Amino acid sequence: MTLKPRLMAIADDIRLSENTEVIYDIGTDHAFLPIWLVKNGYCKRVVATDIRRGPLKKAAENIARFSVEGCVRLHLGDGFDAIPEPGDNAGSVYATGWSAYEAPEVGSAVGVEHAICDGVDEAPTVASGACVEHAIYDGVDEAPVVACGACVEHAIYDGVDEAPTVASGACAKPVVVSGFYVVISGMGGILLSQILERGAKKAMRADTIVLQPMNNQPYLRKWLNCNGYKIKYEKLAIEDRRIYNLMFCVYTGEYESYTDSEYLVGKRFVDCREDVFQKYIAMIIRRLKKAVDGLTKARKNERDSCNDEYKV
Repeated sequence: MTLKPRLMAIADDIRLSENTEVIYDIGTDHAFLPIWLVKNGYCKRVVATDIRRGPLKKAAENIARFSVEGCVRLHLGDGFDAIPEPGDNAGSVYATGWSAYEAPEVGSAVGVEHAICDGVDEAPTVASGACVEHAIYDGVDEAPVVACGACVEHAIYDGVDEAPTVASGACAKPVVVSGFYVVISGMGGILLSQILERGAKKAMRADTIVLQPMNNQPYLRKWLNCNGYKIKYEKLAIEDRRIYNLMFCVYTGEYESYTDSEYLVGKRFVDCREDVFQKYIAMIIRRLKKAVDGLTKARKNERDSCNDEYKV
């Protein structure tokens, strides 16, 4: 499998990042990026999400074809839904032995008292006599494997790391860890801002959020800045003769001074060849000229219509 340039630019950043224990690929489509990352050793586990069952079904086929079922997890849901809130119980943990996204009927698992599943993933495996009473499952992952008699009642995980190994009769202590890497690519700038707004509490916890807007880049830059997100840097990728922006962001809660031209073009670029940047600027100029021509034509038509209606 070979990644296209814009996905390869994201993969290169993940390779150099410190915290890539879990990657969330929101809007994964056919899961090409998650599969490539795992197969090439760039990360250990990926949660690939999409709001449509069709792409996820294809993603599941690709995951099986490349034999990465134990490392790539599929979640049917919107935006940051797959990322658990801090304080979620044991069912939100990323346990080993992940499975495909088809699930049994909710409540079909014997011995899982009060367990809640959303019908996306398999029910947890529970050994004889194990107690997971009141454990809450958000439909993302299996519960940790629990030995006979073990109690994980009220154990707290944040959905990033595996649960501790629980021996017979042992009781898991609350564990809270944080930090993850999010990729959201191939969507419009306004939609990206809406996804971040809906998942604000979770987005603020991310170590890095990579955004690849298909349009409205200036709007997205301004929205990010006004809502406390710092664009650490941007990359440009040429694919099929089109130039794509990739914004690597993190929430800081601070506002940074931007000029109008910096909102329009961008402020910090890395790994950008001079010839690519020149093509990028030329593309922006063409877009501005097209917009100005459109406004000029619209105003002329409006003036002509006014003259026709009111002329004596």
